[in-house]
Amino acid sequence: VPELKAEVIGVRLNSISPRILIRAGRKDGVLPFMPVICKAHDENKNLIRAVVGIVAVAGDSTSVVQPLIHPGFSMGVRMPHTEQWAIFSGNSGSVTRGMLTYLSSDSYEHRTVFKDPRVEILKTPVYTSGQGGIFPPDIPVGIITGEGGPDGEFRTALVKPYAPIDRLDTVVVLLKSPADWAENFEREKIEDNLVTEFGPPVFPDLPEVERKLKQQEEERKRREQQQNQPEETKPEENTPEPQGPGPRRRLENINVPGAGQ
Repeated sequence: VPELKAEVIGVRLNSISPRILIRAGRKDGVLPFMPVICKAHDENKNLIRAVVGIVAVAGDSTSVVQPLIHPGFSMGVRMPHTEQWAIFSGNSGSVTRGMLTYLSSDSYEHRTVFKDPRVEILKTPVYTSGQGGIFPPDIPVGIITGEGGPDGEFRTALVKPYAPIDRLDTVVVLLKSPADWAENFEREKIEDNLVTEFGPPVFPDLPEVERKLKQQEEERKRREQQQNQPEETKPEENTPEPQGPGPRRRLENINVPGAGQ
């Protein structure tokens, strides 16, 4: 997969909408939904490349990355050491931890209900599953630091990401096109809001078209005003012209007889 190294020019970490701003954009080949990783160290101090997040918004020369600790972030993960699968989410209530939900097992006896206390998940490393069409498989995500509350018949767990989100200087964008679902995501989201039982969606005019129509209408009104304006001001313009020479002629006629007297 082609890669692009990008400088981190801003990091905002809070519980509502954490984000990372990088100096790379569409002109560099960066697009939304592309995965972002960085250099990090695992629990054994080994140098690895870990998940940072995904590109949320791509501008011309800068992009916004949604980090994996964002409440809206989620992806499929797996734990090869215990043959478990789960959904990793940033909605853990903490800006330093993620949450594993729907924790299940590959083993048949624990496939649907995974509460067996004999299977220890603490300090278990977590990797991307490769499912979902965004992240390639087997990229380190983090390590389980504790049990979460029960979620129905499933266990939950807290995960500390390997990526030092608050200390990033550079990241690497994987120039990997997402799966077909991601390509159609925005269009389907719009269509779902417009489709009704009365028929197919009716798309409104584009903003650019509306702007041009408005400009044309304003130009038409301006021309009409210009055409009407000379007729309204014509009497006012002609009024002072006869007044100038009129009094002068009368004064000349009056002065001539006076001079003779």
